Amino acid sequence: MEIFLATVALEKNRWSTRVPSVRVSEYLPRIREAGFDGIELWENHSESVPADEREALGAIPVGIFNSYCDFTDAGADARSRALKACADFGSGGLKWNVGKEAERRGEFLRHAAAMARALPREFRFLCECHPGTILEAPAEAKRFLDELEAATEGSAVRIGSIVHPFNIEEGALEAWFDALGARIDHAHVQPRDAKGRVLALKFDEARVRRRLAAMKARGFGGTWTIEFVEGTGQPGENPESLFRQAREDHDLLRAWWERP
Repeated sequence: MEIFLATVALEKNRWSTRVPSVRVSEYLPRIREAGFDGIELWENHSESVPADEREALGAIPVGIFNSYCDFTDAGADARSRALKACADFGSGGLKWNVGKEAERRGEFLRHAAAMARALPREFRFLCECHPGTILEAPAEAKRFLDELEAATEGSAVRIGSIVHPFNIEEGALEAWFDALGARIDHAHVQPRDAKGRVLALKFDEARVRRRLAAMKARGFGGTWTIEFVEGTGQPGENPESLFRQAREDHDLLRAWWERP
């Protein structure tokens, strides 16, 4: 079981200016000490930082590069930067999303296929089939990823997807596995309450354990990221308290997966 820490979990400006407020490199020794297997690196933590910070990030495995590049004709530069970052950091996977404009589906597919073909063999090209995109429903996600796989045949890139097992409705997790099966290769951890606030795993134990059992029953063997934690987006959030919560959630997730 590999568990990464999303650097966006430490970032208070993730949804506002997107200008980094934290030097991720300063946390790397503690991230390793806490038992994380690496990081899911938010693109702005590598692009909008000084050169010495970018270089220092190479001290830990970048399991996933978290990109928000778009797949329109206008997004070529952003896609090129994401490809370069994956190569520079030796990342084994890329998180990506498409947009919400149904009329641009063909454009999204064409550019996603071109990007995937530019990646190394066995690289994990992981679609976050996110609400607010054209792939928010399992059936549509399956159709798109089927076409993407056909368009990249021979490249040996692994076309995969990301699931959010602890903040979706009852029955939705099973629907995603019914549609995508083994393509679900990564999971984002961010349990939420009815008001959308992120919960600590310890306060959502019954639901988390139930969803873990469902994933095991479906043969899930992918990686995990602690993406958001209790305190995310709340008044007074700061990197120190967010990191402490991420460390606690890491320990519980690993223990509950390994000892149901």
